[in-house]
Order: sequence, then C-alpha cells, then structure tokens
Amino acid sequence: LDTLRHSVSTRPLSQGQRLYSEGEPFTHAIFPNSGVISLQKTEANGVSAEKASIGNEGFVGAALLFGGGAALSTSVVAVPGYASWLKIDALNEVTAREPLVMAAVNRYARALIFQLMESSACVNIHNAEQRLARWLLTTNDRCNHRAIPVTQATIAEVMSLRRATVNTILKGFSEGNLVQTGSGSIQILDRRGLMARSCGCYARI
Repeated sequence: LDTLRHSVSTRPLSQGQRLYSEGEPFTHAIFPNSGVISLQKTEANGVSAEKASIGNEGFVGAALLFGGGAALSTSVVAVPGYASWLKIDALNEVTAREPLVMAAVNRYARALIFQLMESSACVNIHNAEQRLARWLLTTNDRCNHRAIPVTQATIAEVMSLRRATVNTILKGFSEGNLVQTGSGSIQILDRRGLMARSCGCYARI
C-alpha cells in the first residue's frame, strides 16, 4: 500500500455517473470502497441490461488481466459511494513485482466470471422476488451494512424489472418487517428473514 500511495486517489461515486464506455481505454482501475458499479450492455436503441455488478469485493478493469486495454462493458454507478482510482501503470507494476497481489487480482477475476455465470442462470431460474432479495443483500454488503441509498427506479433499471414489480415486492418485504423504505433509501431490518426469501445464489456468489 505504501508503494501505491502516490498513485491512488479517492473520489465519490455519484448515482448514474458513467465511469467507462464500452471500448474506451482504461486509464485507472477503480476499486469501490462503498456503493455498487453496474457493468452494462447498451443497445443502439438505448435499451440497457446489467451483465454484472462490482462492489467492495473487486474493481473495474479486470479485463486488463486478459490482455485487453479497453472496457468490455459500460460501467455506471448504480448505488453511490466512494472509490479508489489506481493508475493502470501502477497496477501493472505492482502485479508484476508482487506475486501475492497478482494472485489476489486473479482470484477476483475468477470470482467475477463465476458471478457472470451464476447471475445468467439466476435470471432464468428464479423469480423476481428471490432475485430482488439477493440484490438487496449483496448491495447491503457492498454498502458496509448501512442503509442502501437507491431508488426503486434504479433497482428496476439494473435488474431489468418493471418499476411496478419492484414496488410490489418491496411493499411485501416492508409489510413483513424485512426492510424499511424511505425517500431514496432502503434499510434492511431482518437479514435472516430476507435470506429466507432470497434464492441460493446469494450464498453461492
């Protein structure tokens, strides 16, 4: 960490902020400390869907490990927080010099691939309520177990659900005292109860 101190800057993540567009060259690896970054595919007609999401377990820029210097997805901040920006040259230098750092980065890359595969299957196997419960639990982890600063519109967008569907499910969770919804935030009240409503993908991922 000492060797990287002069190559890292910490900045806020604002909801809706675009970090990289697909095909844009990486200048920094972005490590969220809190919040969620959504990796999205956007069609020419403007319709977008989430491929995967990244929180405090990983970083934007894992494509670099596979020999690519450009973003494979459009990365957008879904849940605000803050992150550390590390210059690509510094990342390349430290991974080349420190085998343990390279091993950790490679483990994350494998975990991201697993998340992609698991999430793809989850969409086809599990219902909207199970998936939303999983999303809330995962996002709560990434927000360091604080209230999640997110709107229902954002949840609907990243999960490719109708806003009315999200509203109905959250209303049921609220009536069951699993969550408390506020103006632009969601507080988990009963993690164990929410896990019982979630699919098994939460524990697996």
